[in-house]
Amino acid sequence: MLTPTAKANILHMGAWDQVTVGGYVIGENIRFEVNSTDTKFTVKMYDRMVLLEEESFQSADEVIRYIEKKL
Repeated sequence: MLTPTAKANILHMGAWDQVTVGGYVIGENIRFEVNSTDTKFTVKMYDRMVLLEEESFQSADEVIRYIEKKL
C-alpha cells in the first residue's frame, strides 16, 4: 500500500517530474520510478538495480492503481 505522501507526490507531479517510491533506503528491495511528461506517465519497477518492468499510463490515478497492485 502506498503511503499518503507517496500518493500525493504522484498526484501533484508536473511535466518532466520524477518520483521514486520504495527502495533500499526504506528497507525494501522493490522500487518504482515514476516519470511524467506533458502527455504520459512512465513507471519503471526495479528489484534492487535490475529493471523488471516498464509501463506507460495516461493519468496519475492509473499509476497509483498499478503500483498498489504490484505491492
